[in-house]
Amino acid sequence: MMREQPHQGQPVRIGNIAGSLLAAMEERKKLREAKVRDAITQAGSLASALSATFPLLLKKMADTVTIEVANEQWDEYERGEKQLRSQCRGCQGVGLYEIGTSLPDPDACKRPVVDKDGRVKWQRCPVQEEYRQRVITKRLLGESNLPRRFQRRTLENFIPRSHKSREARLVAQKFVEEFGSDDQQGLLIMGPNGTGKTHLAAGIMMALIQKGILCRFYTAPDLLATLRGAVADNKVQETLTALAGLPCLVIDDLGKERLRRGEGEDVGWADELWFTLINRRYEDDRPTIFTTNLNDQEIIERYGMAIYSRIVEMCRPILLDEEDFRIYGPGGGRNA
Repeated sequence: MMREQPHQGQPVRIGNIAGSLLAAMEERKKLREAKVRDAITQAGSLASALSATFPLLLKKMADTVTIEVANEQWDEYERGEKQLRSQCRGCQGVGLYEIGTSLPDPDACKRPVVDKDGRVKWQRCPVQEEYRQRVITKRLLGESNLPRRFQRRTLENFIPRSHKSREARLVAQKFVEEFGSDDQQGLLIMGPNGTGKTHLAAGIMMALIQKGILCRFYTAPDLLATLRGAVADNKVQETLTALAGLPCLVIDDLGKERLRRGEGEDVGWADELWFTLINRRYEDDRPTIFTTNLNDQEIIERYGMAIYSRIVEMCRPILLDEEDFRIYGPGGGRNA
């Protein structure tokens, strides 16, 4: 039995679908109108109904809003809530997120809000924003190279034990607050062992990471080893470019690297790379934080006047000269 084919230009089935859609749309419109009228009837006035549904809508504006506009606003608001339920990674605004390998699209999780003029606008869900910040912070911390022990060091748990250390913490806090300003200086934190130099530097890093700023931590021996490896792998320029471009670089224990000068080893490559790295960050105004046990004269003798002059120009000095807190502090050496 042959099926009857629709004549060309007469898409019977498509016409039926279109008719069904139009009927559904008309029915939905009637339901919305009924919903609005019921709300107005129960509230006593259009202004009261809109104010109850949209708390941020000013009543004086509601007096001029027509039922058609109210329909559109209700429809938009409902669409937004439906989007939250269907696209908010199963959260629906309650914050049940898990740290994953990728960040969700921030525009897939927005809440509809009503401005003072009665217009529906979209705001990123605060839960989504908090989630993204946690993910970004975790990633930055993973890229920071900061040892786990020092990830517990914050500016809040840095305990000043003298006027100088109290002033040092204030300088560190100001460094974080003003980070990114045009005249941002680095820091040269000087003092004997165990006086809190690394704690202060790590606390600054942790605060910057919370603000979404990439920081990288190296001890001077580790940084020298990295540069030595770059020389061996013929990747010196790539390594220097990456280090010079970091928003914030911390070099801990400057002067602890062993160069064995005078013992037959050619250390000219180290002097050249130190100068190149520091000079690039100096010229690009990239804040660098140094910690060191050396005094000014010892820095000059070890690295030369060219490097010393750049460090003192690009960094604000901080002097911590208390007793070794690792030895004399509470707990017998577990608190520095």
